[in-house]
Amino acid sequence: MKYVHYDENNVVTGYTQFVVGFAPPTDTAYIEVDEAVEVEIGMLVDPATGALSANPEPYVPVGPIPETVSPLQARMALLEADLLDSADAFVATLSKPEQLAWQYASELRRDNAIIAKAAAHLGLDDDRIDALFRRASTFA
Repeated sequence: MKYVHYDENNVVTGYTQFVVGFAPPTDTAYIEVDEAVEVEIGMLVDPATGALSANPEPYVPVGPIPETVSPLQARMALLEADLLDSADAFVATLSKPEQLAWQYASELRRDNAIIAKAAAHLGLDDDRIDALFRRASTFA
């Protein structure tokens, strides 16, 4: 199961893979969809039916992109997007100094080279990384 988050315009802003013990979001509207359903940020949601469709308008994210997030915030956003295991596997391929920088950083900067490497490895474009940083910043 996935929880698909959407904004006041019914535009998908993110999604959460169901994880045992992880509750659905309480700070955004969401619908539940089957795990097999392909979800992309910017799609449209019909809240009444739960149907997802392509958005004819280009998706323009709302709000500023945080320059930094805490490591916990980043990991929560990665977990929510079902990317944490892939990110951890990627970090294991980095040099020891890069691994230490990721594991023990007091903050993670959006413009950090490790973030850019991880994005390339995970196939994430700038818009998706920005959305992850926005979502990460909402975690306490």
